[in-house]
Amino acid sequence: MKTERYEQLDGLRAFAVCLVVASHTNAFKMTGQGGLAVAFFFVLSGYLLVLPWMKDGEERFCSLSGILSFYWRRILRLIPVYYVVYIAAHWLTDSTESLVDHLLFINCSGHLWFLQQEVLFYVLAPLFMLILALLKKKGKFPNLLIAALLFVGAHYAQKYLKANVFYLMGNGKKQYFRLGIFLMGMAFGYVQKSMSFSSIKNIVGKITADIVGIILLAASVFSSAYFLAKFNPNLSQYYVGWTKPLWCAFGSGILLLLITWNKDGYLSRFFRLPFLVYIGKMSYVIYLVHFFMLPYAGFSSPKKMFCAIFAASLGLAAVWNEWFEKPLQKLASCWPKQKEK
Repeated sequence: MKTERYEQLDGLRAFAVCLVVASHTNAFKMTGQGGLAVAFFFVLSGYLLVLPWMKDGEERFCSLSGILSFYWRRILRLIPVYYVVYIAAHWLTDSTESLVDHLLFINCSGHLWFLQQEVLFYVLAPLFMLILALLKKKGKFPNLLIAALLFVGAHYAQKYLKANVFYLMGNGKKQYFRLGIFLMGMAFGYVQKSMSFSSIKNIVGKITADIVGIILLAASVFSSAYFLAKFNPNLSQYYVGWTKPLWCAFGSGILLLLITWNKDGYLSRFFRLPFLVYIGKMSYVIYLVHFFMLPYAGFSSPKKMFCAIFAASLGLAAVWNEWFEKPLQKLASCWPKQKEK
């Protein structure tokens, strides 16, 4: 099955992981904005699951081999580096946390609650895609109608799927499953599938897309509690990514559409800059590693702490990518490919 890679999405990953590290180091007044960045990562996971650049794509989940291939690739992408990083951190810090709980995603601490959410979503993903395949093949549902259903599903999942209904244990407390945010990403993927055009052609459309995209990026920065408190002191502890996650997810989805449709726009070209693409490809390892460094970075300046931790995390990510990730990618590709129909 032919797939396509939009490098500008890697550039957006770089922006999001910078936001996470800045939030955790309290740099650039970004405290608390990690929640917004995590919402983006969840939206992107749902968006890419549906292969938005293809008219279909659900058929790869219509066979046991296709489902096993999906799991195989996800396991090799997520699990080896997580196990290496967490076991090393557990041993080096003499942690008293349960190693088994973390390795089995039973009760993850700190920033690792994110991975619990991702793993559960990917476990359920083939079921979601099978249902959508049936709706398309048997019910003759068009992609735009499926997108509408997913938007509605995202709203109700976010509203009713609370921790008292279903939860994951994270940081010693019940964490609700962010299914609504993943469904939002899938919905935007089907919006893209439903469009008859693959790019914005006219100059007015390109400029408009760039302006809206810049506004959304600016909003992701200036919606931090620090800046909100400038307008209203009562918002000094208001973290938009945690308080309004679905709205953050919706904005993330709009941004994804804009930079994929407007391929030749200035914003899309900016996010395709090689250094941003490279950081984006390293973003998962950066996310995993950086948090464990925080207690040992003795910088008085948050900006210096950000730079030091980000640089060290990127260096470790580069080593992992060169020595382990590339061989793992080759191993992932060894799974027998499905014959195209």
